[in-house]
Amino acid sequence: MMLAEEGRLALTDAVEQHLPEFRGAQWVQEADGRQVKAARPITLRDLLTHSSGLPELPPAGMGGGQFCQRMDKTLADAVTLYSQLPLLFQPGTRVQYSNLGIATLGRIVEVLSGQPYERFLADRIFAPLGMKDSFVFPTEAHFARIARLYTLPPDGGAGKLTEPSFDVYRKAARYSMPEGGLYATAADMAAFYECFLRGGAPLVSRVGHDTMLAIHSGNTMRGGTGWGLAWSVVQNNAGTLDLRSPGAYGHAGAFGTFGWVDPKRDLVAVLMIQGGAQDEIRAAFIEMVNAALE
Repeated sequence: MMLAEEGRLALTDAVEQHLPEFRGAQWVQEADGRQVKAARPITLRDLLTHSSGLPELPPAGMGGGQFCQRMDKTLADAVTLYSQLPLLFQPGTRVQYSNLGIATLGRIVEVLSGQPYERFLADRIFAPLGMKDSFVFPTEAHFARIARLYTLPPDGGAGKLTEPSFDVYRKAARYSMPEGGLYATAADMAAFYECFLRGGAPLVSRVGHDTMLAIHSGNTMRGGTGWGLAWSVVQNNAGTLDLRSPGAYGHAGAFGTFGWVDPKRDLVAVLMIQGGAQDEIRAAFIEMVNAALE
């Protein structure tokens, strides 16, 4: 949106206009096994609303989920590989969450800004908002402060911490992973949400802010929410059953993190957890916060 307001792109642009590797590369995998040519190119709006047809994760042939844990490719190299994958459906016809689509948006930011994705975040978002504890690639000085992940065993026993590994500390990593690669603190995330609660300044104009928070997905998702431009927005009463207001918006993160803005209640909330009973903890947090308001 920042680049759109600077006139560097239009939200209706075809991805191939900025990333030539997507040009002529889109084929759709039909249920009967046939591959047919995509009816139209993927647009930036498709990526922002998870309606591009790109898979959620890299396929098994590219290492599946391990691809993002190794992080041994640059964002440019990774997105070039993503551009050659068959689509799951015709662009714009369905909504299905796609990490690869968000990664592609990150690469477009690099191309049009002339900066690595992580540098753009640091200069254009973190610094203006005073987010001093947010970064993509941790240094050794950060290691002792990184929250370890934990898992719950099937028998319901005590949680078990994972061992430190490459995918925790990202030593020698090259992939900036726009779809889920950010380290931050609750205070820094609250500063980001507060920026949007107050209308988007200094990052975007009020027009840009409102455009991002309008429903663009064309249909209601399970749970009464719809997609704005990369924001999940409470769209109707079904989305208020966790006590959030219509128009509240936010996004979940890996391992159970969650944050939202509720303009009607002048509220920002951030939950940081690192695994375990993610869904239960998240649901309890949302309801407790909202039920506590007078």
